[in-house]
Amino acid sequence: MTRILIFLASPHRIWNLDPQYLRVIREKFPEADIVCARDPEESVRELPEAEILYAWTLPEKHFPHARKLRWMHTPFAGVDETLYPALAKSSIRMTCSRGVSAAALA
Repeated sequence: MTRILIFLASPHRIWNLDPQYLRVIREKFPEADIVCARDPEESVRELPEAEILYAWTLPEKHFPHARKLRWMHTPFAGVDETLYPALAKSSIRMTCSRGVSAAALA
């Protein structure tokens, strides 16, 4: 079973994952083990088993804990704010939400 870790905590409510969408994700992907971390400590505890990470960033100090991570997606429009040498050189696939809000902003 694929372990997906979601950590989108922000002091701004609009940038947090609405619980209704977490239910939708779980319904659409029942074969995945989805963990939604509520705080940085929980995200660090869950990181060693995560294969997929959906988060604003993966702090460099936590990178060594991401032993099983294969894919990281950030809701940022680019990955430049999330990259550092060890992550850039790793085999972890990085994706972002570039273009998602393009029509709304145009």
